[in-house]
Amino acid sequence: MNIFTSLIYVKLFLLLHGQEMDHVTIPKCPVIVIGAGMAGIKAARVLQNSNLHDVTILEGRPDRYGGRIWTNYEAMNGSTGVEADMGASWICDDDIKNTGMRITLANRIPTVFSDILHPRVYHGNNSHIHDDEWTKIFKIYRQIIFDIFPVYLKNLNLYGLSRDLKLSKQNSSEITNGDISLKDSIRLLGFSELFNYSAFAFLNSHLIEADIGTEFDLTSAKMFNEITAKNTRIIPQGYATILKPLVNGSNEQEQPLKILLDKEVISIMFDKDPINETGGCLEVKTKKGEIFKARAVILAVPLGVLKANTIRFDENLLSKNVRTSINKLGFGVMNKIHLKFDEIFWPRSYHAFGLLPSKDICKDIDFKVREKFVVSNRSHRVSMICREKNIQGEVKLINDSNVIIEELLNKQDMHISDANYCDELDASLYHSWINGYLYTGQKVLIGYAMGKAAKFTEKLSDTTVKNIAFGKLRAMFGNKLNNVKIVNMIRSKWHNDKFARGTWTYPSIGSTPNDWESFSQLKGPLFIAGEHAHFENTGTVSGAYYSGVNAARAVLNYLYKHYPRECTLENIDLANLNDIN
Repeated sequence: MNIFTSLIYVKLFLLLHGQEMDHVTIPKCPVIVIGAGMAGIKAARVLQNSNLHDVTILEGRPDRYGGRIWTNYEAMNGSTGVEADMGASWICDDDIKNTGMRITLANRIPTVFSDILHPRVYHGNNSHIHDDEWTKIFKIYRQIIFDIFPVYLKNLNLYGLSRDLKLSKQNSSEITNGDISLKDSIRLLGFSELFNYSAFAFLNSHLIEADIGTEFDLTSAKMFNEITAKNTRIIPQGYATILKPLVNGSNEQEQPLKILLDKEVISIMFDKDPINETGGCLEVKTKKGEIFKARAVILAVPLGVLKANTIRFDENLLSKNVRTSINKLGFGVMNKIHLKFDEIFWPRSYHAFGLLPSKDICKDIDFKVREKFVVSNRSHRVSMICREKNIQGEVKLINDSNVIIEELLNKQDMHISDANYCDELDASLYHSWINGYLYTGQKVLIGYAMGKAAKFTEKLSDTTVKNIAFGKLRAMFGNKLNNVKIVNMIRSKWHNDKFARGTWTYPSIGSTPNDWESFSQLKGPLFIAGEHAHFENTGTVSGAYYSGVNAARAVLNYLYKHYPRECTLENIDLANLNDIN
């Protein structure tokens, strides 16, 4: 007699005795989810909605859930939302699969358009670039970095070119699996203007580094074509709003999730006594010595935590491919500073503001200026011909990237001056600002630091950080700040946060899609979720969300196969698992 026939007999017996299936006492089949970020919360919601009766999320943080989704309402003295978002902030409004859009629409959470692609940009002398001129600059930059450069990159043998130029480790990234850094590829292909011009240097930080979460010299050139600039929306009430319907339930049928705070996990091992009354298979141990047993475990902690090796694993739980991927993939960092003022001194109608980097701005700040590495485009021409469209849409043959930039500048009848660009670290430190007032009426500006600059800020005191940020704003707005006071300041420190160790995954040099996919190939009883486990949407909340769905689906299949009776087989509809979203 097979299991399906047995279930039919059981159901008939219960019906004949006047009992409903919903009232049957079902043996425990505990599932543990480690990490209460988007991936862990979504995984737990899918499992609980699939009628698993014992799903628990263990969260290491003692005071909140959400992970890298964190709206710090309390710290900003009356702030109500986006101006207190320390982590995730934006959702892409042109992607129907975007998690933020789907949840906000389904739960009627208001969102507003956020035009971060067109900031008002200032020189370091209390003057700004005219909006029409900046539109031309942005158009040129976008065509080069998103249209022309990827075509060159796609058709270039990076390994061969790097080898011919005999790059040394002192002035270039290592060559790994035929891959080099994005910075080296830009310079080798003759697009060094993207670093030399202060306007382009700002856009590198404002768009690209803010997308990948680290510097150009740490990022894979081969994987660059996965990055695009998109329109965005924000949630005025704060990004954490989207977690509430997942945690509390979006309707009367959904019960709240069980989240236990202050449960920092230090090890995951096979249960020494797998056949016991708790239904254990894996043993999860916390820093306080608590032990939780489970039939299956979903590990939904950030990649940075995995890279830090703060959790011990049974040697048979993680495959060699997974361990390799953990080491290979990069984990970047973006830190924010939120300044609340007693009055508004900035233009109220602009969504964002930018400051061009210059020596005059950072001469008083103790930065260690790194040696510059520039490959002369005239000493080694890039021998390739590709077809591209110019500004007017005409198609022509081109074989020199210098010609491209010169022609684009001439077509626009303008010249971008070099504003004494001093140091790449400074270009990533509080040169981008978001106007919090525009969304919620609060007198708040939000500044950003990326990559090494973000890590640098974490070593500084609040006073020093405040002074640096205030100095950047004074360079933009001048005497308007003379009588302005900072009412409050909060800032993030994601790199030193032991429950995060950074903000999101980026493609390191030599990485391939297989490094992301390895996380979803585990067969159980341990499964992995997180934005690092979803290649298509890596580095995003959507990636975390869909990885949680995939991990939950894998757990249900695993339980269905190994524990059909204990895990409520009749309530797990495998035929519909692919429809889970």
